[in-house]
Amino acid sequence: MNSYNLVNIVLGVVAAIALVVCIVLKSTFLAGAVATSGAVVASGSEVYNSAVSAVSSANLDSQEAQAQNGQFESYFGTNVSAIEVKQLISLVKQNNSNPVDSEKPSTILVELNGNAITDASSIDSSKKYTVEALNDSVDDSDPTSSGAKSAGYYSSGFIRTISISEN
Repeated sequence: MNSYNLVNIVLGVVAAIALVVCIVLKSTFLAGAVATSGAVVASGSEVYNSAVSAVSSANLDSQEAQAQNGQFESYFGTNVSAIEVKQLISLVKQNNSNPVDSEKPSTILVELNGNAITDASSIDSSKKYTVEALNDSVDDSDPTSSGAKSAGYYSSGFIRTISISEN
């Protein structure tokens, strides 16, 4: 065997090793790319599922607030009888003693001519009343606490303050 053949054999072995290294690197690169794309898809799915869950939760909160408010709003109007006002106050007292969700504020304050009331003793049976949510502003503090802002709704959409005024 001459030195020329030996060089060719060594070069052949080096070429084979280089080919194996290229194949290994290429497969490692492809495996990394596949793993990365899989992670991206999984992250995207997780973000999508979180967004869907948040939207669903918000929709449920909104529907819950509408259902809760509906029982009080049925008494709203400009020519409400004293009997209906007394029924509303009784309903509010029941609501305040049995909150819908302890995680969400739901205490309702009732004001008669701008003054907070807790029972129907000051409702004059011979008069008509205007009943409405205090206003469209929002505040999450307890409306019965001293220094609380006057707001008609909680940020969750639940009624916070009902305003009653004599006609």
